[in-house]
Amino acid sequence: MKIGVSSIALSEDVIESISRAKKYGFLSFEIGAFWPHAYYKQINKKIMDLLKESKMDIYVHAPLVDSTLLGQMPLLRKASLDEIINSIKKAEEIGAKCVTIHSGVPSLYLYEKGILISEFENQTRKLVETAERLKIKIAYENVPGTLLSTADSFLQIFKNFNSKYLGMTFDISHSELSGETDNFLKIKKKIFNVHINDCNLTEDEHLPLSQGKVNWIRIVKRLKEFYFGAIQIELFDDVIGAIESKKLLEKVI
Repeated sequence: MKIGVSSIALSEDVIESISRAKKYGFLSFEIGAFWPHAYYKQINKKIMDLLKESKMDIYVHAPLVDSTLLGQMPLLRKASLDEIINSIKKAEEIGAKCVTIHSGVPSLYLYEKGILISEFENQTRKLVETAERLKIKIAYENVPGTLLSTADSFLQIFKNFNSKYLGMTFDISHSELSGETDNFLKIKKKIFNVHINDCNLTEDEHLPLSQGKVNWIRIVKRLKEFYFGAIQIELFDDVIGAIESKKLLEKVI
């Protein structure tokens, strides 16, 4: 596994974040493509050149704040879909390996109308078509409180869309909060990306490793048996926490 870091962990300024990731020896870099950090329209030639010069494996996290594929308003669902598709296009342009996507909080209205699942499948179909056309992997993240919070929900979507470009971003703290860790680890080949941080098992706190209650060492050792991609340290503006977490991870992988 390659130890990576989320851009939002190192600085609010994406250029500074790239510089710090390279300085501290991270091998992978997940760029948060959301406003005002590194919105796809803001990823200019200077940023693209820095990413290329860094020699790090590049991943992209599509917009998630104020964005949901399953909101009540059709225009907002379309806007969210368009933002994610534009992020996928930018990811392909910068040579990213994978784009992480949140499905978003599902609308009670869509559920009551009995169209929640069909709407999600419609949105997913458009995303998969984009990924296959551009030949870039996309990965839904397991997020508590969404349609994709259990291993069974992922297996169903993989069954409905048998595409080598569709997988999952396995968020370790999210899986612990959902009680689904061992089930997710059975999916294996569909794990395209991994997020790691710690929490106290009551909320998604994004703590540095070993500052919470997640048995992350056990989980990483299980991942080592079959996963050879990037594991991204995902913190919020915590350079020291990212560096110390990297040191701890290096002892395990």
